[in-house]
Amino acid sequence: MTSKELGRNGALTPQGRLLVNAVINGLIATYRLHERLGDAGKSNTQLNPFGEMALAMDIQAEDAVLNALKDTQLAFQVSSEEHGSFILGKIQNIQPFLMV
Repeated sequence: MTSKELGRNGALTPQGRLLVNAVINGLIATYRLHERLGDAGKSNTQLNPFGEMALAMDIQAEDAVLNALKDTQLAFQVSSEEHGSFILGKIQNIQPFLMV
């Protein structure tokens, strides 16, 4: 986190709280997805941008986290194993957050 997310006293700023909540929500959604898919999550579904076979769970887990980040309406520069590199959200004269 940068100074945009942490105040001078180390407490989270409103933007920082938004990011932390988005990550927590994405991880909760991923856990629920894992429990729901079970062994079906191990099925190969498509090639990722690197030419490797991606599992259903891999793709859907990334989708869950990306959707939670998208809900913040902030901009992110994403480098993802299953979705490749892209900008998530609209950049408005600010540097997007880097998400790997």
